[in-house]
Amino acid sequence: MELFNIRIQTGFLVMLFLTLFSLGLAQESDQVTDAIPVTINIGEMYFQLEGQDQNAAISLEAGQTYDFLLKNLGKVLHEVQFGRDPNMESGTPHDYTSFLFEGAEVVSVVDKLEVISSGLIEVKMQPGQEMHIQVTLPETSKGDWEIGCFQPGHYEAGMHAPIIVK
Repeated sequence: MELFNIRIQTGFLVMLFLTLFSLGLAQESDQVTDAIPVTINIGEMYFQLEGQDQNAAISLEAGQTYDFLLKNLGKVLHEVQFGRDPNMESGTPHDYTSFLFEGAEVVSVVDKLEVISSGLIEVKMQPGQEMHIQVTLPETSKGDWEIGCFQPGHYEAGMHAPIIVK
């Protein structure tokens, strides 16, 4: 059973964990550091912030550090990507061509295991799974982005929401 799957820009997760453990960089974490909390509920064909409509725009500010708490409340596997310009080479959307966290230091926390990486492409989450992603948005991230799920048929069914970085 797959507990979690994070695709980063520097390689495969298994190789990352082996490298981090050998270097002593992976560690147990009781909580993420001081950051603006943003809880994103994930369900069948939606992303939702508390108090907002499903797939409503998410407003963020460049230069701020955020602690995104992702919660898969759905009954199926969902994939989370932060980016823009879906890749349409195969005729259906598959991944973004640009990623919001590209080049930024990202701290991912799952089940008290903390992983630090440069950039983040995707996170696959099993039903009921939760994880934190902590990142400081660089000034270069200003503009229009999205959060989306590229599991087969999900993006096409409307499982994406705008992200505006001011």
